[in-house]
Amino acid sequence: MPIPFGDFLGNAPIIRMLESLADHPGHAYLFHGADGLGKRLAARSFAGKILKIDNIDHLSAHPDFIALEREEGSKELKIKQTREFVSRMTMTSARGGFKVALIPEADRLNEESANALLKSVEEPSGDSVFIFVTEQPDRLPATLRSRLASIAFAPVPLAELSGKFSDEFIRASRGCPGIA
Repeated sequence: MPIPFGDFLGNAPIIRMLESLADHPGHAYLFHGADGLGKRLAARSFAGKILKIDNIDHLSAHPDFIALEREEGSKELKIKQTREFVSRMTMTSARGGFKVALIPEADRLNEESANALLKSVEEPSGDSVFIFVTEQPDRLPATLRSRLASIAFAPVPLAELSGKFSDEFIRASRGCPGIA
């Protein structure tokens, strides 16, 4: 799948901002908003733009991309995997550019894991970029949240979804393209 910013539904000002930031990104972002707004897709697309790859389907294979995801069957992101993640983020970039860390379910961080990430976010090594994604930003500790640039995704005006989905799906979506 090519980098989809061009086909992204809604939140155009955010997408334009992310496109302009890709060459000189900040060190930590918090993408938040309701389910189905495209936060994860935008985060992966932003990571792809930062790493200069043409196809986000290949993002996980990029040596400078690291995702912190729950282990199968686990309800939270555990401290052991978080420490391994943090350790990988301290390594030098394999390609001499940015390293991008994606935490697609940041609200699943337990307290220990959130605290382990705090130091890395406060004092990132090299050209590291952290992208936290959540539907519930208040579940993150305030100390961590305060160090992240907040990017709030909003529901898409229903008129903007017209022609893309049936009227029934548009009404049911409540402005969330992923639900439609």
